[in-house]
Amino acid sequence: ASNGWIYHVELGWLNAVEGDDGNYWLYDESLGWLWTGPEYFDSTASDKAYLYSRTKDSWLYFQYSDGERTFYDYKNLSWTTPDQ
Repeated sequence: ASNGWIYHVELGWLNAVEGDDGNYWLYDESLGWLWTGPEYFDSTASDKAYLYSRTKDSWLYFQYSDGERTFYDYKNLSWTTPDQ
């Protein structure tokens, strides 16, 4: 959309800002600012779903199952479900 908001089928509503390098900053209401790009995130490949969380100062691994978003936080070594 012209205002920067996009809808991702698994991640939901995000505000997207494209960087000069082809990577993106994404704002998620539950997680804050996330950074990713084609090298790190491809929703068609289950082994390629990484986002860097500026708020957590950590890489997150994303999984989507049964309508629920879950993230593995590599800094805290734990899974989180931000929507609960």
